[in-house]
Amino acid sequence: METDKTESHDVTTPLERICTLPEHVADRELTTNQKRARFIARDVQDHAEKAPAGLVLDSQTIAKVITAAEGTKPHTQTVARVMDFLEKLGKDDVEQTKRRGKKLVVVDEEAPDRYHDRCDRANDQAPTESVMS
Repeated sequence: METDKTESHDVTTPLERICTLPEHVADRELTTNQKRARFIARDVQDHAEKAPAGLVLDSQTIAKVITAAEGTKPHTQTVARVMDFLEKLGKDDVEQTKRRGKKLVVVDEEAPDRYHDRCDRANDQAPTESVMS
């Protein structure tokens, strides 16, 4: 099924929208795991490995990023939930898969540029549209 992403630069994923949220809005509006997914998405190029399919994060890498950010190692189920949020909020830009028994999140190579571009343009105003739709 074709999307109109190529026809309009304004088409955004929920993940792009939550990347633009000011910290005080994110703290108020997002769940803890959504905030973790946002944190990972904002700097996915720093954490992911480049592969032909895109930028790849395994569950171990996501756990390390969360540990570095929060100071404590997350539970396995927490990592799985964050991976689920990345896929759900990233729409067509993010896919969850399994290779050699490892759970992976594959992010489209162009998506991080949009996340950063939107973060850089974000201001302290609350979003005017629904963040999670």
